[in-house]
Amino acid sequence: PALGRPSRHDMREPATDQPAAPADVENNNQSPQHAVQQPPVVAPMAPSNSAAVAPNAADMSMLEEIDPKQEILLLKGSALENFARNSVYGKKTSHEILARLKQEYVRHGGRENEPGSWVGGPSQVNIMIHLGMFEATDFTRVRFDDLPHKQYVVWTYCWADSPWGEMWAGVKQMDPNTHEDWYWFDIFCLDQFDSRKMETIKRSNEIYENANKYRVIGLACFDRLWCLAEAGCKQHDQITLVTKFEGFLQRRERAYKLAKVKTDPTFEESRCTVDSDRETVRTRILQKFETISSFNTDIKSVADKVLDGFRRTLAWGGFFTFEEKQDERDKCT
Repeated sequence: PALGRPSRHDMREPATDQPAAPADVENNNQSPQHAVQQPPVVAPMAPSNSAAVAPNAADMSMLEEIDPKQEILLLKGSALENFARNSVYGKKTSHEILARLKQEYVRHGGRENEPGSWVGGPSQVNIMIHLGMFEATDFTRVRFDDLPHKQYVVWTYCWADSPWGEMWAGVKQMDPNTHEDWYWFDIFCLDQFDSRKMETIKRSNEIYENANKYRVIGLACFDRLWCLAEAGCKQHDQITLVTKFEGFLQRRERAYKLAKVKTDPTFEESRCTVDSDRETVRTRILQKFETISSFNTDIKSVADKVLDGFRRTLAWGGFFTFEEKQDERDKCT
């Protein structure tokens, strides 16, 4: 079908293709150029609807002709739950998922024209459907003007080290009906290969402000600059902090609590990959708060809901003791 973007094309494979067994993505610390070389063929995930067929032209056109200046895609919670519970994708972080999408983009004729600029490949939603991550009917289009009247959920989480299965399980403990909601995630709902994606990013404050549910996935988010920028779109009483996890995220939470026994999360101490982003985030925060100091106070009040109890436990003693040895200092016993 004509998709409105000549460089985009349908990527559904012939029915005779026999995909190989699932293969792991490359290390997400590699550069994009390395991450897309010699991509493995990955078997599609079992779709959320076992009776599903290939998307029709009308469904694909509806999703691919979205105007990033005026509208966004939202994703069904039931489809997201199916994704997070998948034995392959549920173990991946968003960085690893993006690396996998880049592999398919290049395999189907796309290329990185310059850093961050992609041309010639299929749309991201087409790739995700081809890989069996989602179906066309799992998405809906919503205009920015209609966001205040739409019930949907957003998360703040760390792209680099948060497995989807662990994040979903943590939220599910808190809200058993979370699969019934609609969601906006930039990794899934924003085409990472579309040169116009910055038009949506510029309006992302509106997406976070209008969400009726806002989850922060772990205290470690307060250590990341862009996570703080998202949190700055909501007042502290509108933020739900998720901290009960299994696996890696559980260990990360414990490490962060120990790191913050005597300090608080602040804008100034947050980490970012590109230092020039700090001024961009400062500007976004000051659109909502009078000063950076008032923002820090607001974030502290959220973190203290968890940190205060942990600090009191340490003060009472009995949790940790430290002993110094010649060959090993400050060992936690």
